[in-house]
Amino acid sequence: MERTMIDDNVLRPGRLLFTTAILCLLLPFNGYSRAPIALYSAPESFLYDEAENTYFISNVNGSPSAKDNNGYIVRLNADLKPLEPKFIGGGKGGVTLNAPKGMAIVAGRLFVTDINHVRVFDKKTARSLKNISLKKFGAKFLNDVAADDKGRIYVSDTAGNAIFRIEIADGKDTVTQWKKSDELGGPNGLVYDRTEEHLVVVCFGSGRILRLDQQGNIVQQIDKGLKQLDGVDLDSEGNLIFSSFGSGKIYRLDRQGRLEIIAENLKTPADISVDRKHDRVLVPLMSVDSINTIKLGKKTAQPD
Repeated sequence: MERTMIDDNVLRPGRLLFTTAILCLLLPFNGYSRAPIALYSAPESFLYDEAENTYFISNVNGSPSAKDNNGYIVRLNADLKPLEPKFIGGGKGGVTLNAPKGMAIVAGRLFVTDINHVRVFDKKTARSLKNISLKKFGAKFLNDVAADDKGRIYVSDTAGNAIFRIEIADGKDTVTQWKKSDELGGPNGLVYDRTEEHLVVVCFGSGRILRLDQQGNIVQQIDKGLKQLDGVDLDSEGNLIFSSFGSGKIYRLDRQGRLEIIAENLKTPADISVDRKHDRVLVPLMSVDSINTIKLGKKTAQPD
């Protein structure tokens, strides 16, 4: 079922469909011609800030692996209308932001993955607070970011089959390579399940869903025969909501292991998340420079 886009005025024809597995993320967006008035340019992650009742959308704006310092983050109001088209932008106010992808909010700070760095900003003022480099750990393609109930930050490296953990402290941040294994299958989307105290990982390469305990052990592998899984979050009932970048579908997996498709025929849905206050899935459509929202329900999701 084809979904209606929120902002038809910024929706433009698809430029490129990614057809390979993990390496497709490393390829440039060849042939892109972007009008300067466009609000979105390869939007990768879509996040709700419940405290402020606003939304953030990260935009790669070019190749996902290019250090071109032209990435940016759009800020929307409660009605999903732009407040600041470039709330944070590479080259703006001394900010470095190349190809922003996954985002998470912790203690008033916006954490953003950017190739082999994690950029940290004040979520209200957009002020750059710190740049955490993971280069010395061999980070190749940082993708998503999530926080546990202790405020520790987890970062997926899709190309490196690794997950890093960052413990934030005043004056010093401790970075560890928390898990590195081919079993991770190209880890992409992350969410911390506080009920089970597990980190949930959806895998771009293997199409599996993994649960890892506090020590980084894989305690569950779920294989539903899916492919190119990208973003993941929990809904208000504790079900997993996740996207398949390649198949254009959004799925819901309940705690009994029952899987259902809640949206399909979407163009490259990337790092989705759930706005639990308004009961909607937030979907960035990367290859068509647009966004979508999908209304959730207890049984069947509906267009928002």
